[in-house]
Amino acid sequence: MLSAKIESKRQGEEIFHQGDQADALYIVSDGLVGVVDEGPPRRGVAKLGPGNVFGEISIITDRATSVTSSARA
Repeated sequence: MLSAKIESKRQGEEIFHQGDQADALYIVSDGLVGVVDEGPPRRGVAKLGPGNVFGEISIITDRATSVTSSARA
């Protein structure tokens, strides 16, 4: 069964951490999401904005997340 819910995150709040088991697909509706590879060395990978989708690869492959994502301004 499919379901959807709206979540709001504060700036800097983590959505998921690299290595977490995925349990959702996310769609950015407002603001930005920062994507980081924890490394070493730790480095920014992408900034996602409204309309971008993320988290889907971990669900499809049933693997842990490969990056950390956090809410940004």
